[in-house]
Amino acid sequence: INPTSGTVSTKLRLDHELHPEFLLNIGAKGDSTRLMGYCQIKITVLDVNDNKPEFGPTLGLVSIPENSPTNTIVYANEAKDADSGENGIINYRLVRDSKNYFNIDEDSGVLRTNKVLDYETDQSYSVRIVA
Repeated sequence: INPTSGTVSTKLRLDHELHPEFLLNIGAKGDSTRLMGYCQIKITVLDVNDNKPEFGPTLGLVSIPENSPTNTIVYANEAKDADSGENGIINYRLVRDSKNYFNIDEDSGVLRTNKVLDYETDQSYSVRIVA
């Protein structure tokens, strides 16, 4: 606190995830009197989108029976984001599925088949999910 102007400033960088708010008790005294005034200030640190989504442990390899019907759930892994509010909303997408065999729910991250998979045609598939 600047003793002349009363301006409150920070010495260190603030991080919403570590400390979302501060409560300051401030006292002020005039030069020619012993009387003091007090106030309390609540400072809310606003969140910025400074954390990337992190996936939990992944299986890496998943098996499903051939000829499973379209829309069969193949995989589900939830990502977490330390940011809050709109900054913590996660959307999922496929970035590698060249033959369009799969689809992903962009809100839940659930991966499903887009087609009936045939072992004689393809024995393995590779997809990449990002959040």
